[in-house]
Parts: sequence; structure tokens; C-alpha cells
Amino acid sequence: MKGLKKYYTLLCFILGYAGMCSSVFSAHDSQGHGKVSVMGEIVDTPCTLDTGSKDQTIDMGMIPISTLKQFGKSSPIFFNIKLINCRWQNYSDIDDNWKSFDITFNGPAKGNYFKTSGEAKGIALSIYDSLKNNVIPGKELPLQNIAPGDINLRYELHLVRDDQLLESGFYHAVKTLKLVTINLQ
Repeated sequence: MKGLKKYYTLLCFILGYAGMCSSVFSAHDSQGHGKVSVMGEIVDTPCTLDTGSKDQTIDMGMIPISTLKQFGKSSPIFFNIKLINCRWQNYSDIDDNWKSFDITFNGPAKGNYFKTSGEAKGIALSIYDSLKNNVIPGKELPLQNIAPGDINLRYELHLVRDDQLLESGFYHAVKTLKLVTINLQ
């Protein structure tokens, strides 16, 4: 490389082509350098969402059309959302303490259910909390009290029939979760 660099340097001076010289020298000078980007957010929340709960993929398996025709829904598939390090006090200048929180699931709606995408037709996704409250897209669930420590929220999913003709095939759905804290005196 050193002999080749000398040759290019001599050629640059003879031809007077500065662009070629700068690229030769800059390529050598940039070796061993890199870039690290760091980003984040500082928030004051009563709980932290456990990293294992943040991005979940839930495999509902293969569900026969006959099950949906006969029962109108699949067997439940359970999943958990874990909140960790929950506390009552906040660190802002406001003296209010956190007492409760509500949760909202968001995603494309199909009535009171969540819309699915893919080849399968005639289906929607139904979610219930541990108290059997139907999770309606974009609507807050009933308030829950904050307990210090960790909180494990349990949900169940069902594939349900809608008013369309059932067709077999793959399906998927993406839902987001929003946790909102409420200050109550």
C-alpha cells in the first residue's frame, strides 16, 4: 500500500489532479474511525415496561375453520405484559403521587375487535384482560391501582369470526400498547 500511495502521490503532482490526491489521503486517514449514535429518553413514569414485554410475537398456531364455524372463536392464547420497578411517588415538581394507571391497545379496528391482515378472511382478533374486560381498539381499560414492585398483566387472545365468509390462509396483526398514569387525590 505504501509503494502504491507514493505512486499516486507522484502522479497527483505530475498531473496536478488534486481530487485524486485528497481521496487517496482521506481513505488512509479514515481507517480505524467510526461513528456511534446514542439516543434515549428520560421519563418519569411509575413503572417500567419489562424488555421481554416490549416487543412480543404471539404464535396462535393453526386454527381449523371448523372450530371457528362451530364455536365462533378459537381457544384462548395467553400473554403477559410485565411492568417492573413500580412506585407511587414521582420526581417532578408536582407533589401529586401516582395512584393508578390505564392501558390502551391501539391498532386497526373491526368493530370492537382488532383487524387482521393477510390471506385469511372472515376473522378478527379479540383481546380480554384478566378481569374478562373486552379490550376495544383505542379505548382505555378500567383503571388499575399501582402497587409498588412488579405488576404482571395477563391477557388472552381469541381469533373470532366476523361477518365475512371464512377463508383459510396466513394472517397477522400488530397492536401497540399505551400506559397512562393518573394522579388521584
